[in-house]
Amino acid sequence: MENPNLPTNINQSLMLSENDLDIDIIRYLRPQTNESVSKYPDIDSTQLISSGLNSNIVVNQGFIRSGTFVDGSSGWKIEANGDAQLNNLTLTGGTINYGKTSFTDSTNAGYFISSSGVYFGSASDATKFKYTISSGDVDVIGGTITGGIIQTSATGERIKLSSVSASKIEMLNGNTVIGYMEVDYDSGTEYGYLKIEDGNGSGLEVTSDVGASSFGSVTLESNGGYFSSAGTSSVSEIGMFAASSSKYVKIGKTGGSTYALSTDLPLAMGSNKITGLATPSATTDAANKSYVDGQISTVNSTISILQGQVNTMSGTISTILSNQAWILTNCC
Repeated sequence: MENPNLPTNINQSLMLSENDLDIDIIRYLRPQTNESVSKYPDIDSTQLISSGLNSNIVVNQGFIRSGTFVDGSSGWKIEANGDAQLNNLTLTGGTINYGKTSFTDSTNAGYFISSSGVYFGSASDATKFKYTISSGDVDVIGGTITGGIIQTSATGERIKLSSVSASKIEMLNGNTVIGYMEVDYDSGTEYGYLKIEDGNGSGLEVTSDVGASSFGSVTLESNGGYFSSAGTSSVSEIGMFAASSSKYVKIGKTGGSTYALSTDLPLAMGSNKITGLATPSATTDAANKSYVDGQISTVNSTISILQGQVNTMSGTISTILSNQAWILTNCC
């Protein structure tokens, strides 16, 4: 039987609901080998143009497409296997998903796109990219971002990650770099480092040396010098250095558990005391007050003894001289 829902004039608007696109429509658009268009006497066969409806819709062996369809360029096409090619797609509701069953499904691999946001993730979210529209949060696990520029603002004060300086996160005001943070590995010196600097070269540097006997170091730099803490299992030091490294005050490990404070600068104490000095043993050791007082007391005691001996000798000499005078007086 003829389908009463078919239009009597193919030029009329063809409004198809989900249930309208039935076998009779397909037969009407492309007759089977054992049928002909004449089965539908109320349809003018001249209205079937290139197996289509006035060239606006084309149905042909398993696909339906617009009459203006150009592969990869314009129009639309839906294949029998479910593949589709559309010029633009606007959704007024619903979701697009594969694998993941909801915006909170962290178990299954796949993607879920809805009014909540965009969610791509592997099984158990070992790697994922999730953007939540309501909060603006972006949650990323694994993966690599390459190329382009990522920054917190297009202008003004902002933080920028640029592919030009892959290891740096720059802080800018306008187009002026006011500071940056850099994380990198130096193959020449074989250490990794974290560096935070302002636009004038002052900042903080933390390094991690390579090797079982090496340890990380911390350097706080400025234009006038730097503070450094570094070392190995046998030698370590912490100190302040001038820019030329030839002027310093540092504490260094001299062996075992022994450390020493050293400097190549004059030590100006002003009116302050140096306290807690041990008793000196080497000729170049500093002396504390107790040691100096003891030495003075020893010297005073020695002087007193010497003074007594001098007094004794003076008496003896006086006696000798007196006896000589008596002899001279009485003998002649």
